[in-house]
Amino acid sequence: MLVLSRLGAHPDARAPGLRALWRLEEHARASGLPTLTLRLAPLLGPRTPLWTLLRTRPRLPRGGRDVVQPALETEAVETVHRALEGGVAWDGWYEVAGEEAWTLAELAGRAAALGPPPAGARGRWEPPLEEIAEHRLAEPGPWRAAFGLSPSRVSEVIAGWGP
Repeated sequence: MLVLSRLGAHPDARAPGLRALWRLEEHARASGLPTLTLRLAPLLGPRTPLWTLLRTRPRLPRGGRDVVQPALETEAVETVHRALEGGVAWDGWYEVAGEEAWTLAELAGRAAALGPPPAGARGRWEPPLEEIAEHRLAEPGPWRAAFGLSPSRVSEVIAGWGP
C-alpha cells in the first residue's frame, strides 16, 4: 500500500489534517500489507500552487518566519514512479524534502523576484498554513538513499523558473 502523506503527520499535531493523516498512516500499517509511506514536504515547481502564490507577494503570517524545507515537484513525482516500478521496498516511511531550509519570507522573496505568475495561474497555501507552522526540519538523506536520488538544490533550480 502506498500512502502519500505530509510532513508533520503526528498524533499530537495541532492541525487536524496532520492528525488525520497520522490515523491514515496507522490504519495502513495495521493492514498487514506491505506499506510505504511518503511524507511530502511542500512541493515546488514552476506552476505548483505554493510557488504561484509566493510570486504574488502574499501577506506572510508571523512575519514570514515559518521554516519550510520544500521538495522539487519533479523529484516527488520521480519518487512515486520508482516506488510503483518496484525500485524500493514497500516498508517504512520517508520524508520527501529538500536539502535546504528556507523561511517563508526568503522563499517568497526569491519567487517575487521572478515577477508575477503567468496569466491565469492560481496559487494557494499548499499545504495549509496551519500545517506549515508545525513543520520541523526533515531528514531527506534516507529517502534519497533508498530511492537512488542525487540531491538537488532548490536555490539553483528555481532560478530557471522566471517569467
